[in-house]
Amino acid sequence: MAPFRVCAPCLFVVFACSTEPLAPAADTSTAAAQSLPGYVHVKAGQFTMGSPESEVGRHVWERSHPVLITRDYWLKATEVTQGEWFALMGTSPSMFTECGDDCPVEQVSWWEAMAYCNALSMSEGLEPCYEVTGCASAGAPNDGCDSLEWAGGLDCEGYRLPTEAEWEYAARAGTTGAQYGDLMAIGWYSENSKHRTHPVGEKEPNAWGLHDMIGNVWEWTWDWYADYPDAALGDPMGPPTGDEKTFRGGSWIFNSIFMRVANRNHNVIDHRGQHLGFRPARSVTSAARSPNTP
Repeated sequence: MAPFRVCAPCLFVVFACSTEPLAPAADTSTAAAQSLPGYVHVKAGQFTMGSPESEVGRHVWERSHPVLITRDYWLKATEVTQGEWFALMGTSPSMFTECGDDCPVEQVSWWEAMAYCNALSMSEGLEPCYEVTGCASAGAPNDGCDSLEWAGGLDCEGYRLPTEAEWEYAARAGTTGAQYGDLMAIGWYSENSKHRTHPVGEKEPNAWGLHDMIGNVWEWTWDWYADYPDAALGDPMGPPTGDEKTFRGGSWIFNSIFMRVANRNHNVIDHRGQHLGFRPARSVTSAARSPNTP
C-alpha cells in the first residue's frame, strides 16, 4: 500500500485584532436544536487559541495566538457513543463494552473516525466530506487508503471531524481559563473516573451545551500536529501534511494537568486507545440550513 497522505485546502488568513468580546454565545435555541438534533449550533467568532505562559502545566507548543472562525458549524453535544457506533458501523471496538451503549466509543483510529463521519453523511443522504482512493477493501476502514481529500473543505455538506481550532473554540465557549468550569463537575479524569469511561452527558456541560469536552475520552480532530504560528489565523486547518494527527480534551486515565482546554496530544492515524474517541462536526452551509436555522 502506498504511504497514506491527506490533501486539504489551505485557509490561513491574517485578520485584524479586535476589542470586541472573544466569542459569541452558541445558539442552543429550539429552532437550532430542531435543525440538527443532538448537536449545538456554534456561531462564528474570534478567540485566543492556546494558553498563556502563566498557566499551570502549559507547554511551549500551546503558544497563544488569535484565531477567527468565519463559519457557523454544528458540533455534537456529546462524544459518539458505543451504541451510535454499532448502529452505523456494526462493530464493537471499545474496551469498556460493559459500560454500555451510552458510553463513548473508544479504540477507534483517526481513519475509523473519518469513516464514521462519511457513513453518517450517507445515512442521511448527504454528500460525504471525504473522498478516498486506493482503499484496501470496501467497508474496512481499518485497512486504510492511499489518499483522502477533504472535498469542499469547510463548506462540505456532510459530517466531518472538527478542526483543532473549531474544537478549542467550542470547548472554551467564551471562557479564557484552563478549564471552562470546576473540574470535578465537568469531566471524568484519573481522580474521579475509577479507571474507566462513563456514560456521556453525565457531567455538567459548558456554557454552550457541550458535554465532556474535558475528560472521559480524548477526541480526534482533523489537523496534522504542528507548532502553532505566531501570526493571527482565519479558519486554520493545520498543515497540509504531517506524521501525526491531533486529539484534544484529556481522558479518564489522565491527571488534572492534562485536563486543560488548551492541552494538545497527537499520534499516528492508525493509533487506537481505550482513552481515545471523537465527536463529529458539520458546517452550517447554505445547503444545510433550514428555514428555522438562524
